[in-house]
Amino acid sequence: MTQTRDETGTLTQPVARFVALGLFLMAFFTILWASWSIYGLPLMIAGTLPVIFATFAAVFVINSVQLIKSASRLPVPSGEEAKRRGRALQIGLGVTFATDGVIIALVCALVAISGAYDYFARQSRWSSA
Repeated sequence: MTQTRDETGTLTQPVARFVALGLFLMAFFTILWASWSIYGLPLMIAGTLPVIFATFAAVFVINSVQLIKSASRLPVPSGEEAKRRGRALQIGLGVTFATDGVIIALVCALVAISGAYDYFARQSRWSSA
């Protein structure tokens, strides 16, 4: 196994698990956005895109699982500085996700208020009603 380094030293277990979580999120949003992107496309393209992006999502999930399994062989940071930095990263992640949620909700509200409902996902024309 090759050594991966950041500016503070060798890659640690929490960092590897954090990256793995990011890969799971990438897989989820890849599938979500791919499913939304098929609206209005010709049937051949709309049938092909989900397969392509599902393949990408599968690669993300496989890499994430491998990273989680290999994280147990990585060192665990110790000391007060490591705990402080870890807590700061957790707070930063929480603030980032909360901000994303607020902005998405705000944009959805503005779109709904303006009556531009075409920007919301609708039932596919190929599904049975």
